Amino acid sequence: MSKRVGIIIPIYNVSSYLKECLDSVVDQSYSNLEIILINDGSTDDSLEIALNYFKNDLRITLIDKQNDGQSVARNIGIDYLKNAEKFKENEDLLKEYRINKIHTHPNHAIGKIDYVMFLDSDDYLTLNCIEEAIRPCIDSDIDIVWFNNYNVNEVEGFIENFTRLENHDYTQEQCITSGEWAKKCLKIKKIKDFAFVWQGLIKFEFLCTINLQFLSHVIHQDHHFGILLFMQSSKIYILPKKLLFYRIRANSSVNHDKTITKANIPSYLNDIYKEFSCDPIQAKMYHKASSWMKQTLELVKFLDSTNNKYFRALLKYKFLPTYSKEAIKIKNFNKDPLNLKKQIPYIKPYIKSKKIFRMFIGFFNLKENIVKNTRLNIENQKYRYFFPMCATKNEINLFLSYAIRSKYYLEFGCGGSTFVVAYSTSACIYSVESDLNFINFLSKNEVISASLQNSRLKFFHVDIGETKEWGYPKSLNCKDKFILYSQYVFSVINPSLIDLIFIDGRFRVACVLNSILNCPKSIYIVHDFFNRKEKYGVILDFLDCIDSIDTLAVFKVKDNIDVSQVKECYERYKNIAD
Repeated sequence: MSKRVGIIIPIYNVSSYLKECLDSVVDQSYSNLEIILINDGSTDDSLEIALNYFKNDLRITLIDKQNDGQSVARNIGIDYLKNAEKFKENEDLLKEYRINKIHTHPNHAIGKIDYVMFLDSDDYLTLNCIEEAIRPCIDSDIDIVWFNNYNVNEVEGFIENFTRLENHDYTQEQCITSGEWAKKCLKIKKIKDFAFVWQGLIKFEFLCTINLQFLSHVIHQDHHFGILLFMQSSKIYILPKKLLFYRIRANSSVNHDKTITKANIPSYLNDIYKEFSCDPIQAKMYHKASSWMKQTLELVKFLDSTNNKYFRALLKYKFLPTYSKEAIKIKNFNKDPLNLKKQIPYIKPYIKSKKIFRMFIGFFNLKENIVKNTRLNIENQKYRYFFPMCATKNEINLFLSYAIRSKYYLEFGCGGSTFVVAYSTSACIYSVESDLNFINFLSKNEVISASLQNSRLKFFHVDIGETKEWGYPKSLNCKDKFILYSQYVFSVINPSLIDLIFIDGRFRVACVLNSILNCPKSIYIVHDFFNRKEKYGVILDFLDCIDSIDTLAVFKVKDNIDVSQVKECYERYKNIAD
């Protein structure tokens, strides 16, 4: 079953752009969508346009509410996708959210949402946007897909040629961690802030788990949201393809226009507008400064709560100095209706001079290089005579009790297990690995080197494209090669000789299933089985567990298995890298 994508679209006075936006959504080549339109108190024809689209597409739900700004609208969209049923006939909730009416289709229920996207109603998508963006998520547990965009400049004299993704110098498809993203931000001088909201897909379960919402009644809310989203994620997929048209226009919520009038003031800011004696310029500028103040304070809270050294450095020396300089402008107003001036002492320490900033970045990069080189020298000496197996003492003892009885041993994923078998047994060793650099590093160990020289050990490097930590593929660019990881070795060895198979590398389910097809009489040992049973449990349809300790499990093939079912299951898992 294909992944279902929820698309949340706040709408406010965009009648000139809304049709282009909604056409690009309903005509997507990927159709498994749940589309939530939130009319945020528009005073033009936007609601009427949205109603026409609602009537013609069963995937659309239209929420009509009073004006509260983009953040509140998006938060309502999130809550509705979480639990649409709680909105039904709940007058208190509708009143709390200032909802006038929810337009739904009879007998249409919102199912489980896998990924969510936030789209601004003046922007529009390429017609293959969702199809391309969801592709990396089919076989992997991706938290965020970050794609590129086109800039559509409609403001005279305003030119923005680069996108945020391009400013980060990402040019290749790859999967990165939040730590890798943070380190890149620290190293690139031109990056002083960060924002993310409409540039990709977000795993909905992940978003709900971290309970991240948009700050109400602020502009530029994608800065706070994007930073905390990325810092709390595990896997971020970089997709450099341009899949969205981002419109830079006058009278938008971020105000690229230079003329500010009463028409620029949304109704949710009426109290501030009146407080500043109906001066639209003062009201708008105060709103901007207060928005930065609110976001800066939330980022300071996160800084105080995280122990990650890269996140702390990025916030303290890059992002917070940028935002604090904007936030502190609130001191220039003679009125403070939101009572935020008292927060200035909390942000003032983060306003750093450019000189201090440059000194820190220079020191940071120098320290990184020193640590990297020192660690490399230490590891080369440390692993020369011994290579540890990443397992508990009990797991190693159980593994060794089977390994010492083996004559022909096959493993998927090399490392400490390779050393243990080479050092403790006389078995012939076949080792499959996707990371050539790690094979070369491991080969410097004297036990491994000796086993290679006397041909007792053979490494089989399977090229699945560029890899990252633990041999995971960095991208799906070489997906057609993934199948080789679980297949290639059986074409160059005699599978009937194999009596013990250790699965501890990538594509674990596929490796087990194809090994069953080639080596039905072998004993199978799977590491990390019991702590990842939800991922690997499918193998229990074909294997019986005969021994176990901690997370390590030992199996043998069940009697009278249906080979056709094994093959069918293998086809489903052959490209899943976990």
